Amino acid sequence: MPPTELRFAALKETGIVGVLETPSAEQNALAEDRYAGLHAQLVTDGIARWSLTENIPAAVEQAMIWALAFLCAKPLGAPDEEVQRLAVLGAYGVTPMTMAERSIRKYAATRYVSQPATAEYF
Repeated sequence: MPPTELRFAALKETGIVGVLETPSAEQNALAEDRYAGLHAQLVTDGIARWSLTENIPAAVEQAMIWALAFLCAKPLGAPDEEVQRLAVLGAYGVTPMTMAERSIRKYAATRYVSQPATAEYF
C-alpha cells in the first residue's frame, strides 16, 4: 500500500472523511505529518523495514491504518468514543500493547533467528 493510500485509509477510519470524500489539504497535511512521525518512531525502535516513501508491507497495512488513524483522530475533532476505539486498536508504545503494535512487532520479528549462528574458523 502506498503511503498516500495509507493516509486516505486512516482518515476514513477516523470517520471524519467519508468513503467517497476527498480529504482537505489540511487533513492530508496532518496525516502526512503524523505518518512521518510514526514511521520515524518505528525506525528508531528498529521495527520499520521500509522507507518513508516506500509501500507499506501488506502484513502491516491494517495495523498502520489503525495507528495512523489514532494519531489523526483527536486533532481532526473525532468524537471521544471514536478516539477511544482507535486508542484500543492503534495506540503505539502503550501498556498493554495494542493490536496494531502487536502486528507490527510480529512482522518485524520474522527476521529474528532464535539460534546463534555457528562460527566458522579458517
